[in-house]
Amino acid sequence: MNKCIIFFISFLIASFTSAETVQVPLTYLLQDSRNPVLRGQWDKLSFPLTILDTQQADSVRISLTLKHSGNIDKTTIWLNLGDKPLATIQLQPNSEPQQIVTNLTPSLLAKYGNQLTLSVRHLLPPSLSMTQQRIAASEAITEILVEQSFFELAYSENAVKPTLASFAALIKSGQVYQHNIQLESLLTSNSDTSLSVASLLVQGWTLRSGTDKYRFSYHHPESNPIAKHQPANVRLVYGTQSQLEARSMLPTQYLNAIQGPFLGIYKPVAQNDWILVVSGRSENEVVQAAQHFAIPSYELPKQLFALVSKHQPMNRKGLESNQSYQIGMLTRQQQFGDEPLMLPLMMPANIMVNKEETAQLNLLLTHPKVNPGEAAMVIRINGDYANSIPLRASLWRSAQHYRLTFPMDKLHSGLNTVSVELYGPEQVSYFDQGAAYQPFTASLSSTSAINLGAWVTYIPAGRQQISADELLVIAANNGKKAQLTLNYEQLSGLSEIWQLISFISHKAHQPMLDLLLTTNKKQTKPINLVFTVGEQYPVSEMANNTANTGFINQTRQNLLSMMNNSGLPSSNTQTALSSSQYFQYGNNQPFRNNESIDTSLGVVSTKPGSNWSQIEFMAADSKQLTSNMEIYLSQQTIQAKGAIQLAIPSYDNDIQLARAGFISHPYSLPLLLLCLIFPLALLIQRSLGNKS
Repeated sequence: MNKCIIFFISFLIASFTSAETVQVPLTYLLQDSRNPVLRGQWDKLSFPLTILDTQQADSVRISLTLKHSGNIDKTTIWLNLGDKPLATIQLQPNSEPQQIVTNLTPSLLAKYGNQLTLSVRHLLPPSLSMTQQRIAASEAITEILVEQSFFELAYSENAVKPTLASFAALIKSGQVYQHNIQLESLLTSNSDTSLSVASLLVQGWTLRSGTDKYRFSYHHPESNPIAKHQPANVRLVYGTQSQLEARSMLPTQYLNAIQGPFLGIYKPVAQNDWILVVSGRSENEVVQAAQHFAIPSYELPKQLFALVSKHQPMNRKGLESNQSYQIGMLTRQQQFGDEPLMLPLMMPANIMVNKEETAQLNLLLTHPKVNPGEAAMVIRINGDYANSIPLRASLWRSAQHYRLTFPMDKLHSGLNTVSVELYGPEQVSYFDQGAAYQPFTASLSSTSAINLGAWVTYIPAGRQQISADELLVIAANNGKKAQLTLNYEQLSGLSEIWQLISFISHKAHQPMLDLLLTTNKKQTKPINLVFTVGEQYPVSEMANNTANTGFINQTRQNLLSMMNNSGLPSSNTQTALSSSQYFQYGNNQPFRNNESIDTSLGVVSTKPGSNWSQIEFMAADSKQLTSNMEIYLSQQTIQAKGAIQLAIPSYDNDIQLARAGFISHPYSLPLLLLCLIFPLALLIQRSLGNKS
């Protein structure tokens, strides 16, 4: 009897000690393109609640901190888990943040899935007229404070063995956001292959997790071994089959399976570490396995380990200047109103547009009949107001065509979100117990399209400092034309390098499979990012020394400068925007402020008459570079400074440059026409005189 009691107590103690609790801030769960703002009379957003197959969930808790703004009388919030309604909450908005806490049972997640949807309805004051309600609705906001909102999971480990699919879920879940991700190389110390594979693993983790907030540390058993006291939870270990065997890191079962590019997940019994093994019979196969991991569209299988095939070349075609695209190519939404129509636009790096250049959004919509002034659409670019249009009060057309325009200069390099909000009278359904209210919605035709305006692509000329967003140029062509040269006195964890690579791949939303990392100072690719750490480096003044030979090139350079200067907002820009009845936020176009940016970071030098450039990052030590890099990457998108030149001269680019000249000097067009007409008139006069 005593033995049974002792066994039972031991079992309870073991169960208690194995239980763990993890909190994941909402910032790691929301999609990158989704702003945590619920705007308008109706809106909603969704995010996943991930429980790994190796976890036995004991309890699940959702805590949301909300902040309201605008003329809102009452806010109704619905929480749904898949198709299952969880709760209906009514809040009285005030100036203070309000918190919602919901407890879920694991059985609900098992039955209805893990997608949590938060829907909101802002009830406006009944004293407002219909037109006033449309204006007030556009300013009604419920913001989720993502840093103060979290998903909490209490769990214990079960007997299920982790698989590669489990590891992919771990990356997406955000459960290890507080841990430093360790990159452990067994390849030749600090070789090009070793550093480039580490870069691929950083990109794969960034793209699969959907955030660039993770921190990475590079280690090699010879040059930079892991400190014994350093905690580890996630380790990405890579090396050839023979190198893994020499380190005695894996069971024989894993080693025997390495017969090609290899990915495997290993979780030692005595440790709580997740170890991703990237291997192959040769260094080339190790690179192929790392490339497979770097492509997020390649799903990891539900196996302990697997051989992966060589990736196919990625021919990702980006958006092009002055082209039209079907809405169906950008989103799967077929109706909107209960939430905005969201259109992601991935713009190329280093683009410049004319001041008057616009894009057109052509929508063919089917919506309920409305009276004049009852309904409207508002278009926003990256959350900022761009334009609005009222809905027509047609009684005989089943579908209506609407054209919304917005300035092209509101788009920046990288991912942009074009959102279209729909405001209209709520649809009411009456029944015996009362009435049900539904949002005003519109169905979208497949013929709807967006017509982008024209732009030109530039490169910096001479020597100057560039912004972090301008570094997106290295992501073009899968990074084939770029290299990172590491000129360190002593290689450490290289956290600043991985921070920059994670930032660029996250902004570009694609991996740079052909990006080269090297310690060789020789430049072999057109774009070279040089990191000089620990040496005495000269801090030279930036100068714009350009050498454009020929009249045509000089003219192009002058016109390009006019286009750059025309992007500066006039003093009445804010007034013009705020005069719109659907104005919410002004045109907060950021500008370069070099006072807060370290001048030893991002200094580009371009050879005159050449597209080959070198971008310098210098610091006294790794700690200083890491600190400065964080500030440098956090700067807002800024306009080009200093001398620039066309990346590729073409007829279409010359047309845009000519437009820039006419916009900067509006009287030049009639003078040019007069200069053309005057000789023609003289010629006609002489011809008529000879006939007479």
